[in-house]
This record gives sequence, structure tokens and C-alpha cells, in this order.
Amino acid sequence: MAQTYWDPANLLQITDDDSPGGDVQCVGRARSAFNSRCRWTGGEHDRATARALLTQFAARRPGTVTADELRRLAQCCLCQYHGRQQGDAVSRWTRVARRAAEQHDRLVAAARSEQRLPTPEAEDVISVKLELERALATARARSAERIGALEADLREARDKLLLVEKGYVQLRALLGMTQNENGDLSQRVAEAERQRDALKEQLEKAVDEAAANRDAESTQQSITKLETAVRDLEGERASLREQLVAANDNAVARQEEVDRLSKAVEGLEHDKASLQQELTAASNELGDRQTEVDRLSKAVTDLQHGKLSLQEQLEAAIVRSKDKQSAVDRLSGDVDSLQAENEKLRIDRQAAINKLDAQQTALVSLSNERDSLRLENVKLGADRDAALNNLNSTTLERNDARDDAERLAAGLERSRTELEVERGRNAELRERTAALGRRVSTLEASVATCSLHGFGVWFGRQSRKLAKRSRSRTVEDGGGAVPA
Repeated sequence: MAQTYWDPANLLQITDDDSPGGDVQCVGRARSAFNSRCRWTGGEHDRATARALLTQFAARRPGTVTADELRRLAQCCLCQYHGRQQGDAVSRWTRVARRAAEQHDRLVAAARSEQRLPTPEAEDVISVKLELERALATARARSAERIGALEADLREARDKLLLVEKGYVQLRALLGMTQNENGDLSQRVAEAERQRDALKEQLEKAVDEAAANRDAESTQQSITKLETAVRDLEGERASLREQLVAANDNAVARQEEVDRLSKAVEGLEHDKASLQQELTAASNELGDRQTEVDRLSKAVTDLQHGKLSLQEQLEAAIVRSKDKQSAVDRLSGDVDSLQAENEKLRIDRQAAINKLDAQQTALVSLSNERDSLRLENVKLGADRDAALNNLNSTTLERNDARDDAERLAAGLERSRTELEVERGRNAELRERTAALGRRVSTLEASVATCSLHGFGVWFGRQSRKLAKRSRSRTVEDGGGAVPA
């Protein structure tokens, strides 16, 4: 099983199912439903492609994942409707991969600081050791092949040499036999020549004796016998000469074959010597390499012990990394839930802002009504001044209206009472206006923290009631005011 550095399926929130047949859900967000995740499930081809990419990502460090690879993954993890969110998904995954790479680097640095992981120098030594092991294995294989080929050539040369030596021995034996036969034939030819010379001498003696004895018949018989013997000896001599010539030719051919085989034997001896030298050199080289192999084997054994300890430390670090990864996953889930709550709060805040805008509009309308009330108060002051002017004119005409003095005094007393009441009402109106301002401030503070739609409705009704009361009082004051 390949080594995995991280869990991209969970960190990128694509799927949390480790089975190869698990579904891959669309990573798009529905903006109209509080950015909730799409429920679309990808097809078989997209699921297989996404699984293959996630497996490749897991076997590599998070920092080595490129934007193009994430874009390919996004194409497999987005439905047709959310395909336009590919850039958002890639940017979000890039940030997650960068954070995972930073966390991996921190874990590796912490493990190295605690001497649980090999240092870069140790990693270089391990890589050099692996390269040396591969080079040694290659050299061993090549040396074995070369030695095998040389041994095969040496065996073949030895077989050829044995065959040639056997043929050479046989030819030597045949040559000796031929030489012996040639010697025998030469001796037989010499013996036949001696016998012929002896017979010639006997023939001459017989001729001389025949001439001396005049014994024709015996002489003729002796001559016939001697001539027959001479002819036999001549035929035997001719056959012996033919055999001698054939034996000489055979001896020459065999001598040539012996010379050729001698040269072949010499070449084979030379090849044998060269092959023996090469075999000796190969054996020496093999011995040197065996020494080097022993030294490297010892070094490899030491490095393997170190590697085992480093693997144990790495496994402990991986266990810790998995624990921290589970903690990161839990934190990621908490962050997601907090993000969802934050989104809900943002929506609530927007609704509260909208309601606050409505309340602000109502407050502006109340301010306008307050300004209108102030204008009405100014008008009441003007009416009061006019009443005072009328009162002054009435005072000037008092001498002419003494008959009505008591009636006017009573009316004046009533007017003064009403004026005092109106002044009290004006003071109460000012207090109510101040209280209204305080209530508006309190409303602004409360609207910023909660959404109270019913309170706004009630406030509007109360404002309209206050406005109606203020207008009714203004009408009453304008109609019933009399000069003092």
C-alpha cells in the first residue's frame, strides 16, 4: 500500500466514505438557501475520476497539488448547474491544501526537533544508500552475466580443445602407423630388389652353366623358372611401389592434417590462455566486488537498522499526525458549524438592518411631526401675542365698556385659568417630546440588538395618536385663547 500524507477527501469536504464505491456529492453551494450544499450525486465516470485524483493527492505532499489538478477535480465534483462555481471551489481547496501543507511542515519540523524523524542529511545518506544498492545490484547482475558468458566460452573452448587433442592423438597414432607401414614397405622393396639381383646373378650363372654343360633342357627349365620368378618379383615390386606412393601420399595428407590441427591446437591454447586470463581477471574483479559487496552489505545492514528505528519513529509521528489530523477535522467541523451559524446571524442582521431602516423612516416621520408641532407652538405664541395686543386694545376701551367690566373680568379670569392650563399643557408637551426623544434613542438601541416588528407597529400607532392629540389641543388652544 502506498504511503499517504493526508486525507484530501475529508479535508476538501468531498466525501467522508473511504470505500471505493462511495458517492461523491456536488460541492456547489445554493446561494438562495443560505449557501447550503448541493445534494446532487456524481455519475460513475466522475466518481471514478475523482477517486483516482484523490488517491494521487493522498500519496503526495499537500504543497505539491497544483491548481490545474484541483480544477480537474472540481470538474468531476460539480453538477451542471453549479459548474460556474469552479473558481470558488478551486480557491477554497487551494487554501485548505496550503493550510494542510503548513501543518505537515510543522509536524515534520516538530518530529525532527524531537529526533523522531531523520534529518535531511540522514535522508541524503538513505538516498545514497539506495542508489548504491541499486548500482551494486546492477553490477552484480552484469558481473554474473559476464562471468557466466566467460565460463560458457571457457567450457566450449575446453570441449573443443579436448576434441582437437583427441583428434591430434589419433592423427599422431595414424601417422606413426603410416610411417611404420612405409618402413615395412621400404624394407620389402629393398628385399625384393635384393632377391631380383640374386635371381639375376643366378640367371647369369645358369646361362653360363648352360653354355658350359650344353644341357639345354635343364638350362631352359631353370631359365623359365628364373624368368617366372623375375616377373613375379617385378609385379610385386610394382605393387609395392604403388603402395609406397599411396602411403607417401597418405602420409603427406595426414602430415598436413596434423599441421593444421597443430595450428588449431595452438590457437585453442592461446584462446584458452586468454580465456583463463579473463577468467582470472573476472575472478579478481568479482573478489574485489565481493569485498565491496561485503562492505556495502555491512553498511546496508547498519543503515537498515537505522532505517528500522527511523520507521518506528516515523510510525509514531504518523500516529501523532493522525491524532492531530482528527483534531483538525473536528476543528474543521466546528468551523463549518460556526460558519453556518455566522451565515444565519448575518441573515438575521440583514433583516434587523432592514427593520431598523423602517424604524429610522418612522423616526424621521416622527421628527417631521415634532417639527410641525414646534411650528404650531410658534403659531400659538403668535396667537398669544395677538391676544395680548387685543388685551391692550381692550384695556384702552375699558373706559367705554364699564358696563361689561364684571362680565369681562369673569371672562378674563376664565381666560387666565385656561391660559395657565394651556401653559401646563405646553410644559407637559415639552416633557412628552423629551420623553419621546429618549424613547426613540431607546428604540434605536433595542432595534440594533433584536427585531421587534410588533413594537414598531405599536410605536407608529402611538405616534399617530400623539399627533392627533397635539393637533386637537392646538385647535382647542387657538379657538379658546382670550387676551389677559
